[in-house]
Amino acid sequence: MRNYKVLFLILGITLFAGCSQDALNQLNDNSLSKGQVMAQMDINNVSEGFDELLSELIMSKNQDTANKTGAGCATISSSDKSISIVYNQCEVNDNLLDGTLVITGESMEESIGSPLTITFSSFTFNGYLLEGTKDVTFDFSKENEPIFIIKTDIIVTHPNNVSTIHTGTKELTWYLSNFNGEGPDFSCTGQWDIVLEDTTFNFEIKSPLSGKIGCPYITSGVISIEMNELTAKIDFGDGACDQKGMLIYPNGKSEEYSW
Repeated sequence: MRNYKVLFLILGITLFAGCSQDALNQLNDNSLSKGQVMAQMDINNVSEGFDELLSELIMSKNQDTANKTGAGCATISSSDKSISIVYNQCEVNDNLLDGTLVITGESMEESIGSPLTITFSSFTFNGYLLEGTKDVTFDFSKENEPIFIIKTDIIVTHPNNVSTIHTGTKELTWYLSNFNGEGPDFSCTGQWDIVLEDTTFNFEIKSPLSGKIGCPYITSGVISIEMNELTAKIDFGDGACDQKGMLIYPNGKSEEYSW
């Protein structure tokens, strides 16, 4: 299951570079290798971890300023159509934030349900520099099931100065009535691309990815990854909170996936 804690990119790049064409052919002519899948999931965690944190911060809008920003060490200033949040090495839900988020919308005083744009200014998330924007629309009309649609167009600079481009859309639903009870606390659907140098990886959620607040891993759902017509899927299981899943190849063969 996916760990919210961002893993070292260098491990992923090493695995990615070390996969020979012979190894790919042994699996299936149309398959991504296990190493390639692991590398891209590590890179994907950078943006995905921030999306989950972002939705939690938006849900706390009606609470006090410290809760809005997620940390008492952040400072906030606002106008009618924008809010600026400045983080100074702040720890928020076990994530380290530094730099400025600028949130703009039609009216920040009545922003529930209105589209918001988040712009990054010298902003780092767990040591990864984020540049670009995220557009967020959300729907609180269904009781206890807020929905967040997050459109991403960002460049991520990694600690080793490798840059990746992240574009696409995810829909994140929270199930507040399930907190401390049965069933998933959240689920996610969507499609997005990650570009590493001249290679584009396409991600598509085939079955909603779900999880629990108290578990640091995705507990169920299926995601596919495609690169240059090579494909693979990850099945995250049936709800158990563990680090195990199944990597499924186009020829129907599978093997355990864990980290």
